Amino acid sequence: MIKMIPIYKLNSKEGSITFGLNVGNLYDKTITELIISEDSLGNSTFKLYRNSKFELVFEYNNMSSKVQMEDFIKCNYLWIALTWNPSQIKLYVGDKRNNIKKGI
Repeated sequence: MIKMIPIYKLNSKEGSITFGLNVGNLYDKTITELIISEDSLGNSTFKLYRNSKFELVFEYNNMSSKVQMEDFIKCNYLWIALTWNPSQIKLYVGDKRNNIKKGI
């Protein structure tokens, strides 16, 4: 698990963050769930992970957004954007080929 930024710098109710991620063992099929980041601030929880279905999942409180990772398997670096507020969250994943997917 990595720490993207110090959690105390995030607005727990509404915000956005973008960052790059070296893929590392993200596609290792022997790892059922790979947690990239998980933290809480006040009553808010943030989690970014790859699940057993090879979806990248962003969870904020009781909401989630997922992107299927199969289009990114040959990439070694990903661009990730997360946004959140009390009514919705969004996850975007992109690669160096400008292939961008929006989470559902």
